[in-house]
Amino acid sequence: MPYGYDKTRLERRCTNCQKLLYVFEVGKLCIECARMESKK
Repeated sequence: MPYGYDKTRLERRCTNCQKLLYVFEVGKLCIECARMESKK
């Protein structure tokens, strides 16, 4: 287990594409989907 590992991180997925979200990604979308959303 890495230091500071948070079990809840495991299930944080993008609501759009279901990819796992990184710790630094905020909100419900991954970087790619968030970028697509901002272009709309």
